[in-house]
Amino acid sequence: MKTKLLLIMVMMLTLLAVSACGSDDPPPEQSAAPPTNVILDQSLLVGTWYWADSPYYIFEADGHGVMNPGALESAILWTVEDGILFICTTPDICGSFADCGLTLEWYYTVSGDNLTLDSRNVPGLVLEYIRG
Repeated sequence: MKTKLLLIMVMMLTLLAVSACGSDDPPPEQSAAPPTNVILDQSLLVGTWYWADSPYYIFEADGHGVMNPGALESAILWTVEDGILFICTTPDICGSFADCGLTLEWYYTVSGDNLTLDSRNVPGLVLEYIRG
């Protein structure tokens, strides 16, 4: 009985992982255009960015990183294309952007040590970060 229950749990987790990796759902509503002051240099994002006095994003130069370091941290993949920051929040499940089940898309602006992210997934959501 325990083996059967364990097998059912493994199958359910596998289905969950497969359903998270790639979706036929239409893309979410997106903002019309990137801000005109977008800086397209991906290297400006490399480093640790703080939100509410705690590190929130760590962007490594190789496109890997960490979101919310600490007890609830998760590995991420990130890249910039055409002024848009793409963050894959499920690389441990999917392994690549091509199969990413949950990609965050942001217009971004870097001004000195300030990072502004304007969500393409949730119109009107704008977040501010400070380089650590």
